[in-house]
Amino acid sequence: VLALSGGADSAAVLHLLTALPRLRCVHVNHGLGDWAAQLQQAAQNLARRYGRECHIVDIATSAPASNIEAWARDQRYAALAAVLRAGEVLICAHHQADQAETFLLAALRGSGPAGLRGMLPLRPFAAGWLARPALGFAAGRLRQIADEAGLAYVDDPSNSDTRLRRNALRANVLPRLAEHVPGVITA
Repeated sequence: VLALSGGADSAAVLHLLTALPRLRCVHVNHGLGDWAAQLQQAAQNLARRYGRECHIVDIATSAPASNIEAWARDQRYAALAAVLRAGEVLICAHHQADQAETFLLAALRGSGPAGLRGMLPLRPFAAGWLARPALGFAAGRLRQIADEAGLAYVDDPSNSDTRLRRNALRANVLPRLAEHVPGVITA
């Protein structure tokens, strides 16, 4: 089961995994912003292009005024857990930069060893497993794969909102670190 956001990363992973015969897609619509419908439509179009089912899950609750990142993540994973059947593998398109951001966020929270290990490539999840096969990919490489395959995806505008912690790390902190520590994201 591929978590298909409608963005470049999950589009590229769909393209790479298209040979899996029973792959199905799930799109979680958080209802955040005017672009939510565009992301959903992109996810449905991508799944259709590869002859796949795309199950849509709408988040029915409204977002809180603060810590929207944690709320969205919790809602998304709860929705994905609910559609995962026993023994299935949920596939997420997290890549190297996502891993670096996750590590830094954990360190900033004062996380212990479990948090500092970052995202695991495979772990138990709900009734099955959670796999992140693209953790070894640079973010730009997934976008390149999607572009080379001619995939129509949507760039979620909320990803550039630097009021959100992860986005601030992505836009402001990691590039500065990379100036002083080449290869920081891969490390």
